Amino acid sequence: MLADNGLDIPTPAWAGVRQQVRRVRFCAFDRAGVGRSDVRSCRCGTLERNVGDIHALIRAARLQRPVILAGHSTGGLDALLYARKYPSDVEGLVLVDSPSERAPPPQGPLDDGQTRLDFSSGLRTLRQSGDLGGLPLIILSHGERTFSTRAAERSWSQMQRQLTRDSSNALRVIALHSTHLIQDDQPDLVAAAIDEAATAVTESRRLRCSPAFAARNGRCVG
Repeated sequence: MLADNGLDIPTPAWAGVRQQVRRVRFCAFDRAGVGRSDVRSCRCGTLERNVGDIHALIRAARLQRPVILAGHSTGGLDALLYARKYPSDVEGLVLVDSPSERAPPPQGPLDDGQTRLDFSSGLRTLRQSGDLGGLPLIILSHGERTFSTRAAERSWSQMQRQLTRDSSNALRVIALHSTHLIQDDQPDLVAAAIDEAATAVTESRRLRCSPAFAARNGRCVG
């Protein structure tokens, strides 16, 4: 499996998850200009460029395909776009407090390490894409207040519910003791979600609300 972080967050953020995943080989990477990765000469980025980099990385690292992709925050948008562009490469998605395709476009590029990341074209492509069929999709949502206003929290919750409609085999789990950085606050729950996705793929079954989620302070909803 391959993990992709949110804006300006390097791979050590996944350390706690990596230690607890049991069913798959866990790999994480830094996007261009983040952590130890080189900066693009133009210092510019888009979701499409990110997806192209992931595609090249999977092949250069000779990762066994198809893979499970985990995406935190804006890394979830990379994962969603990758699954649409290269469906044969992906056997499951774990979205860790990710926005949905219906996220309002930022007013301009955002800083992603030393890259200026423009979401506009990628979000347009995602909105025009079809659903993911029956691809196993686990959505982890924060359970503790993260945003400064109730309106922002409601908007985020709405996007989390929208994500469940992306696949006919979707499961949403609330991380009861987490804010936005679920992989930091509850790495054991993220690991349990990855293991459940891997088990469902291996056994050719639908996703289930594993008892491991409740044991790790997660609550299945929807």
